[in-house]
Amino acid sequence: MKCLLSIPAAAAVLVVIAAAAPQASATTIGVTVADASTGNYTLTSVSVTRGAAGTFTYVPSQLIGVDLTDVDAFQTPLLVPNGSSLPAPGTRATLLEDGRVDTGVVNITTTNGTPDRSVELTFNTPVVNSAGEDLLLFEMGGDDPIRFWVNNNRNEPDSEDFSTATYSDNLLTGVPFSLISYNNSGDQDINSLAELESDVGFTAPVAGSGNLRALGVDLSLLGVPTGGSISSIRFQTIAGAGRVDPVMVAGLPAVPEPTGSTCLIAAAVVAAVRRRRLH
Repeated sequence: MKCLLSIPAAAAVLVVIAAAAPQASATTIGVTVADASTGNYTLTSVSVTRGAAGTFTYVPSQLIGVDLTDVDAFQTPLLVPNGSSLPAPGTRATLLEDGRVDTGVVNITTTNGTPDRSVELTFNTPVVNSAGEDLLLFEMGGDDPIRFWVNNNRNEPDSEDFSTATYSDNLLTGVPFSLISYNNSGDQDINSLAELESDVGFTAPVAGSGNLRALGVDLSLLGVPTGGSISSIRFQTIAGAGRVDPVMVAGLPAVPEPTGSTCLIAAAVVAAVRRRRLH
């Protein structure tokens, strides 16, 4: 349903409610965290422009969380808060589930002809293909191209590649963190959740810092029809570049369809503006 009203150009209020076209460009325009000065990088809000539907600001309770259900990473797979020690076995998957932007399961394996070499995230509730971008991937750096596919459909025509140009501008700069490497008797590959949670092979944390950027993904680009939904995504780094370092992934709630009452309210705004112009 569409409700489209025009208002005189000189008016101070514009009400336009309409369906959005698919977009490939980044539209995340801002984030806030709990208290960067004390090292608390828990996300407290994110603002996203969702096509013609407008700009929305979401708090964490409105976002759709994920569970890490498969992993393939290399050499430095864990990113933890600055100064933290190695997380205990059985807790490391939560580094992508905890709502912080200074933790993650990172250095994701590249495309190399083996489709299994990827990360899978399952959403806590289905993500609906709505207006504009439907899910966000926050990355430390934002300089790594990435390939996505949905609902465990690994067929190449159903995947979509995103270049570094599709990431947002820097949302936070100089975010401190620590990186933890993995080397189990020469084996530097993390090929499963069991290996990620292993009690052998991990080294001492090393301090680092980086800039936070985000990638917005419109499910239309992945072949999901408007109003359709997904339950999971997979992604991997595109070969020939660096490696993707995801610190948070979240689905966005569907943009509500305008109702009859919404249109009536919008019409009342238009009428009020026009009355003011006549006096």
